[in-house]
Amino acid sequence: MSLIMTVSERLAEMMSGVKDSCCELLEKHASIHREPTRGFGGETRMGPWGPRRFGGGVSLGYSIWKPLSPEGTQAQAEALRRYQAFANIARTLLTGQPQNVLKQFDECDQIILAAVQQQGWPRRGTPRDALMEVQEALDSQQSAITNLYDGSDNSAVIVPDTNAFLYNTSLEDWTFDGISRFTMILLPTILKELDKLKITSRDEFRKKVEGLITRIKGYRGRGQLNEGVTLRRGMSTLRSVATEPSMAATLPWLDAANDDDRLLASALEVMRQYPHSAVFLVTRDINLQNKAEFAKVCFIEPPEVKAVAT
Repeated sequence: MSLIMTVSERLAEMMSGVKDSCCELLEKHASIHREPTRGFGGETRMGPWGPRRFGGGVSLGYSIWKPLSPEGTQAQAEALRRYQAFANIARTLLTGQPQNVLKQFDECDQIILAAVQQQGWPRRGTPRDALMEVQEALDSQQSAITNLYDGSDNSAVIVPDTNAFLYNTSLEDWTFDGISRFTMILLPTILKELDKLKITSRDEFRKKVEGLITRIKGYRGRGQLNEGVTLRRGMSTLRSVATEPSMAATLPWLDAANDDDRLLASALEVMRQYPHSAVFLVTRDINLQNKAEFAKVCFIEPPEVKAVAT
């Protein structure tokens, strides 16, 4: 995937992958058995108003998904995995949207899962018809993301972790290849960790933490942090976020007791606020990078500290 993609564009790319997997499943492996309605037994007799059928009965027709081959079962598992990853992130981004938007998303979810899981009666007569319905449902879900409001100026948004801030404390000097302008988000989790480190760290590191805290406090002289203050004119802005993430409205596998998971939940909330911007988690922590990759959150490493000329 391209590095510089907006949140909405990344979801659209994920959705395209879901479509490909559903096409593989439904066009190459799925089939439907159709049993037509049939009449049986009885006899025809002539009555005063013409011939009538007496006795016998009617066997009502039905359709049922045929069992998948081993290869089809593998294709089914892949389609389900891809869709669930897409749907989990989409639901997280849609938190707080009007009820009619969420209802339509859930209705589309039922259509897609019915075709992928193939339990119960088929909604359509052929796998091809089912695939077309799935594609329409996915387009509807993606449009809900595309229609999200974004009040930004379309600059990139970066969410550094504590180690990234401490790795390079010269925030005004931060630059990234391919990113001309960005807003740096300062999370409450980070401020809490810095305050804790100020108390518990040894001398040299404590001085570095205190220096960063002093630098951040100094930015208040440029304006209100929660509204955003300039770091470097025309290039970077720093904005603080006051609220902790809602762990009830994030990816289901994130653990509220885990600091990395809470940071990821915060990054996802930032993505919700800026769906038409490129959003990046900034971290050098390989474990957090692995989790971010699994959560489909883009990450980059903090810029190197510039050498001081002597």
